[in-house]
Amino acid sequence: MAIQQAQKEFENLKQIADVINKQAVQIKDRLDLTKLIYQAEYNFTPVAGNTYWLAEESNKMIITLLVLGPNDWSAGCPQNYKYIANVRFLSNGLWEKV
Repeated sequence: MAIQQAQKEFENLKQIADVINKQAVQIKDRLDLTKLIYQAEYNFTPVAGNTYWLAEESNKMIITLLVLGPNDWSAGCPQNYKYIANVRFLSNGLWEKV
C-alpha cells in the first residue's frame, strides 16, 4: 500500500515536472526568437497580436522583420529574401513563431 502510494505520488510529480520542462523550453524558444528580432532591421512599430515575417537578406547579410510574407508580393518575392519564420508580437514584448 505504501509503495503504491509513493509510486502514485512519484508519477504525479513526474507529470508536473514534464509540464514545467515543456513550458521552460517554450519560454526559452520565445526568448531566443525575441533576441533575434530585436537585432533585426525594420522600419515600422510592431503591433501586439499582429503577425510578421522574419527573413534573411542574403545580399546584405542581415535579418529583417517584414510585414509582407513570401506570397504577398505583387511582382513576386525578392530573390535576396530567405524567409525564416512567421512570427507574432505578444503584448508582453516577446515574440512567438506562428
